[in-house]
Amino acid sequence: MTTTTTAAPALAYDWALLESPFAAHRYTGSAHLLRRQVPELQHVTAGVFHVPATGRPDVVVTAVHATNHHRDGRPKMADRGTGALAVWLAARTGAAALVVLDAAGDANHDRTHPVKTALAGLVDVAHVLDLHGAAVGPVLDLGPGTGPTPPGLVEHLTASALPVTIAARHAARHPHRMTPWAQRRGLHAVQLEIARTHRAPLGTQADVDHLADHLAQAITNTH
Repeated sequence: MTTTTTAAPALAYDWALLESPFAAHRYTGSAHLLRRQVPELQHVTAGVFHVPATGRPDVVVTAVHATNHHRDGRPKMADRGTGALAVWLAARTGAAALVVLDAAGDANHDRTHPVKTALAGLVDVAHVLDLHGAAVGPVLDLGPGTGPTPPGLVEHLTASALPVTIAARHAARHPHRMTPWAQRRGLHAVQLEIARTHRAPLGTQADVDHLADHLAQAITNTH
């Protein structure tokens, strides 16, 4: 497969600006701001937005906890920085992205969710990278789920200079999590738990950029 890596946009490293649509209204999100930031954005259904692929339609980056959400009716805080990272990775690598703003429920817990319906409707998808945040732990913990992971991606990340573990905190084995859900549908998927020290706006610019660059390289190495 021939892959294309697009140049990063001028605002690629302005993480505060990229995160602002998700941080708006105390992390319930602003679709208006997100549309201004990403003109090519497509509104799929209530609370779910799609950044179309430009060079890697086989890769989709998801951020299902980019804003505050509810699990079993109880409020849960956003995984801050995951929305900005998903948008940046799509722009940098040509992959697609699916992000959730204030949608009902929790896509990484509920059996059905609008973002899962949206993902199932995308054509040419082979690999899913599901971004999440961790309060403590290694810089990056990879949850492989119960099925195949994107070929080359996990190997690249574990060989990188980042402190990376596999299933040290999150194995992503719950059947309704995004990763095993996607794997049961024949896709390669992995859950990426990112420490707060390497997510905007919580981490330093250098640390956030360092992680983002490694993830972009890993997507490029996915085959």
